[in-house]
Amino acid sequence: MSKYPKLIRKPAVLDRYPVSTTTLYKQMNQGIFPPNVSMGGHSVAWIEFEVDAVIAAIARGINQAALEQLVAELVAKRNELRGT
Repeated sequence: MSKYPKLIRKPAVLDRYPVSTTTLYKQMNQGIFPPNVSMGGHSVAWIEFEVDAVIAAIARGINQAALEQLVAELVAKRNELRGT
């Protein structure tokens, strides 16, 4: 297993989670989908295990409040690893 999380680009996210780009960004703004990370310039990606965790939670039928909590925990963990 790699020391660094795997980053996936938007087409890979949308292959796993088939919603429109508009819906994806709306859900990010609502805090129910993990935010993307900047790769420099205009490039962004998502952390694969965060995307997979949210998709698995949705498949289990998690409610919106619990989904918001999950995303907040994932982002907190990301920031902890990053040192911010």
